[in-house]
Amino acid sequence: MRAPSRTMSARAAAPLLALLLVAAVTLGGAPTPTPREDAIDFPDEDNEVLDPRKVVDLLGEEDYLDVLVGGGEDGKWLSLPGFGIFDGCINPPAECPNSNVTFWLYTRELGGEPEQLDVAVPESIEYARWARGKPVKVLIHGYTGNKDYSPNTEIRPAYLNYSDFNVISVDWSPLAPSPCYVQATYNVALVGNCTAQLLDEMVRLGVAALEDIHVVGFSLGGQVAGNIANYLRSGTLTRITGLDPALPLFTTISTSPRLDASDARFVDVIHTNAGWKGKLLPSGHLDFYLNSIIQQPGCSWDSSCDHARAPAYFAESIASPQGFWGFSCTSIISFYTGLCSPGDAAEMVLMGEHANSSARGVYFAYTNPTFPFAKGHDLGEAVENLHNATSQVSGALGETALNATSGSHRPSLHHDN
Repeated sequence: MRAPSRTMSARAAAPLLALLLVAAVTLGGAPTPTPREDAIDFPDEDNEVLDPRKVVDLLGEEDYLDVLVGGGEDGKWLSLPGFGIFDGCINPPAECPNSNVTFWLYTRELGGEPEQLDVAVPESIEYARWARGKPVKVLIHGYTGNKDYSPNTEIRPAYLNYSDFNVISVDWSPLAPSPCYVQATYNVALVGNCTAQLLDEMVRLGVAALEDIHVVGFSLGGQVAGNIANYLRSGTLTRITGLDPALPLFTTISTSPRLDASDARFVDVIHTNAGWKGKLLPSGHLDFYLNSIIQQPGCSWDSSCDHARAPAYFAESIASPQGFWGFSCTSIISFYTGLCSPGDAAEMVLMGEHANSSARGVYFAYTNPTFPFAKGHDLGEAVENLHNATSQVSGALGETALNATSGSHRPSLHHDN
């Protein structure tokens, strides 16, 4: 295998440094609040740390004192230091229902013609063509997504091919366009609120039972899923699945703004770009870290590809005969140094749609580089390849550590694709 390039090393160095910072943290327990997962030191520890005005204060230098946030009668942002031009970003009214957040029902009967569910029009919910008595799957896209974008394009057809599910795609694309990442993070709570309102109305009208609702969120959508719990009135969700929940600007001490194990009776999380675009520390009852944690085989050191593998793996898990099986390890460092392997595991735990809701802890799993990704229990070759790859990355770490910590290689906030 050829030596890693400078680009490869630089991209890997920052997350690996973060791994070293949490070496003392065992993943089986609750994460300690310090050290933080990224270089931004948020002085506030309340639920308002995601306010973009505070982000400006934290990131801005003297040259950016004239930055306008939410300025003008149209509520558009003009610019933000370190994150490019923000012309055209929407600063929506904080109210639900909200025209910027729409909900679309898909069933086998409906085929490719979804019906819109509108809380302002209860009849659109009560008389929609539901698959009565069947489970409800709620899919939430991330930054720059929409109802016809990942994770919907992978997971929605997988569900409908597998069984007669009710699949609801949440579309909040007007609130999450490029390059408006910071504003999109601020809109996460609003989208969570509006989605909770829909679920409450579904329960009130008797079209779905709360215990039959499963929310699946990708990237920023994973953080939206966690925020549903802050507003849901009809009870506690049975299950939330987070697909590589977004990391940038979600490193708060308070768990309220981000996905965590308290948001549903069972929260399972799949990490494919941990410490870069996705959260590094565990976010649920059951967390799976795939392959080298940061990089996925077949992605050629493309963080967008790594990130997007989370919904791809989950979609395949719905009907996979092999399945994705994980083994436990006490810490990320132990995993990286080869101190634990599938052969040492007391048990293997299934990842994805059919995960055991009583399973708890942190698990590591391997995949094939191309579809079908699932390896079943055949993990021997993957373990050897992973250890070879991480040895090369670790060897390059010293070369790039200075650059990585200087901020010259901060994670990009571009598309979730």
